[in-house]
Amino acid sequence: MNSELFDRNGLNKKDTMKRGEILNSVEGLEQERLREFSEKISKFIEKARLLKKENLQLRKRVGELEEIINRQTEEIENLKQERVLFRHEIEQIMRELEDLDL
Repeated sequence: MNSELFDRNGLNKKDTMKRGEILNSVEGLEQERLREFSEKISKFIEKARLLKKENLQLRKRVGELEEIINRQTEEIENLKQERVLFRHEIEQIMRELEDLDL
């Protein structure tokens, strides 16, 4: 009867069962932590993908806006040149008018 209560190491079978339950509980906790960690990694990867996609879209938009700015800058420079030409033409016309008044 005594041999049934103890295993080879002299441990009580109830203690052995408790240790098994504890090991199962610890393994369960480790698996739960691993699952949670895996979920966090998956969420992080998905967020990184979304941010990369958003980054590409924003870079494309910045390129488009830079192109618009460059065209507008070019147009402004052209308008400035036209203004200078018109000013010279007006000045020349004014001189011709003054010469005619003589």
